[in-house]
Amino acid sequence: MTTPEILTSELNAFLARRDAKFAEICQSLGEQLEMGEFGELDEEQRAAITEKAEEQIETWQAKSARTEQAIASATPLQRLLAEYCEIETQIMKREDEIAARLDDLDDDDNDDD
Repeated sequence: MTTPEILTSELNAFLARRDAKFAEICQSLGEQLEMGEFGELDEEQRAAITEKAEEQIETWQAKSARTEQAIASATPLQRLLAEYCEIETQIMKREDEIAARLDDLDDDDNDDD
């Protein structure tokens, strides 16, 4: 595997983790709202929970930095939100790293010309 392929593979793994965490958030919200299993809900109910999950994530991200102690004492949903945001941060860092490495590879290729 080439360096770009490895980096892309790593990024895809982070994206899969993020998607799985989002599914956990939706499931948690469905239970919290006493709507039942997320996968068993109709399309309209899933859309409503998905929208609520996105709002919860945005709210969590907008708040000031969380301390580990605050996260440890958080509700299960808040812990999922914190984990999701951490994965998002890792994705952004990985994307920046990939872009920098690809730029370096392009520079190396141009130096060979």
